[in-house]
Amino acid sequence: MLKIFTRFFICRRITALALPFAVWLVVLLLVQQSAAQPALNVWRSSGPNADVTTVVVDPNNPNIIYAGSYGGVFKSVNNGASWLRVNLMGVRDLAVDPVNPNTIYAVNYYGAYKSTDGGVTWNGLNLSAQADKVEVAQSNPNIIYAGGYGGNAINVFVSTNGGTTWNIRPIPGSANFNVFLLEVNPQNPDIIYVWGQDFESPGCYKSINGGISWTEIFGSANMKIDQGNPNILYAGVGWDVYKSTDGGASWARRGRTDANIIALAIDPRSPGTLYAGTFSGVYKSTDDGVTWLLFNNGLNNNRVGDFAFDRSGRFLHAATLTGVFSVRVREDSNVNPNADFDGDGRSDISVFRQSDGAWYLNSSTQGFSATQFGLSTDKITPADYDGDGKTDIAVYREGTWYWLNSSNGGFNAIQFGLASDIPQPADFDGDGRAELAVYRGGNWYTLNLANNQFNAVQFGLSTDKPVVADYDGDGRADYAVY
Repeated sequence: MLKIFTRFFICRRITALALPFAVWLVVLLLVQQSAAQPALNVWRSSGPNADVTTVVVDPNNPNIIYAGSYGGVFKSVNNGASWLRVNLMGVRDLAVDPVNPNTIYAVNYYGAYKSTDGGVTWNGLNLSAQADKVEVAQSNPNIIYAGGYGGNAINVFVSTNGGTTWNIRPIPGSANFNVFLLEVNPQNPDIIYVWGQDFESPGCYKSINGGISWTEIFGSANMKIDQGNPNILYAGVGWDVYKSTDGGASWARRGRTDANIIALAIDPRSPGTLYAGTFSGVYKSTDDGVTWLLFNNGLNNNRVGDFAFDRSGRFLHAATLTGVFSVRVREDSNVNPNADFDGDGRSDISVFRQSDGAWYLNSSTQGFSATQFGLSTDKITPADYDGDGKTDIAVYREGTWYWLNSSNGGFNAIQFGLASDIPQPADFDGDGRAELAVYRGGNWYTLNLANNQFNAVQFGLSTDKPVVADYDGDGRADYAVY
């Protein structure tokens, strides 16, 4: 009863005296919300009723999913519980701007298109070719790559101004090279990989200067870059999986599935965990591709041609012949999200020693380390502020937050709160990044680092103790007091 009481109070922001009559309504609301969340390790079909060719997730809001199909672009704002078609027919591929997720790019057999309002309206881009693939550079979203396709395909195109103008980047020795793969290094937009086929034979190429020159390498149409370490690549060739640790210069065979591989995904929070999409469903490996087991519960041997993880790494979405299927691949309620410093889904032993202001960590995968950060009078506030799936070392000092990004070592300092506040950082919106949050005498104040949005909620008494956690398992922290 306490959980129901709390949830209704949060949603309505009313006083405790007004609650008893609404208990059954709250039960229904909770059932509806939980139904929208995929079960752990069980695939759920969510729609749309279409042959989906590609699926992408909003990098700031995991509840927003886009699906491209021959029947158009579909959008869900509730983690796949329902879908709405948002125009544009015959879509082959989609890409979302990592900085402004309302900006989306799409390609089809008529060219390239851009939406700046979350898919509501689309404008044609000046790309003089049919296209099969499109990618936005994560480190510079003004740089867009498109892969040509069809009778008038002229290889690879690049735009450095968000799709306004394009330059041709031809593949050497091929006047008509149909591109079926585009992968861009997340740290260096000049490093790209393409796989395609001309009239005679397929080939894989790498460029380190934005497509001006190319080197032919081993690869496949489903090659994937490890976003945490771009030198690591995986490729599915037939039933076999290969791995490169030097950016594609050399490869080693890892293992094989029991079906022809047409898509790969790398778990962002556990890089040794891989997923392979095939014509008969999904296979999963937890040992870096050496052994594979069928991961098809609820999928019914459906063809899987594309994958997309949400930013938190909790949900995996698959593009299939009959729509989008989704699965929850980890249960975070058993893990302290503010103590997983290596991002392997397990809490790490860690201490902050006030006498010297040092952090001592014994992480599951990286062993012992020590970092000097903070003063003896600071309040420690470890959390995942940069959204890389790893806890960041952080302190709160008289109204100012200080932390080190685990993704790049960057230092941050933001003034938010008062010296007397109780800091309670947590991921309240489920986007994989902790918000700055303080509790002040019955009031909660939060600052979303992704969009700088401020929020205030009244919940609790001045004598209460804040105990933020994800009590309902939906991937979002709940306001709570003891």
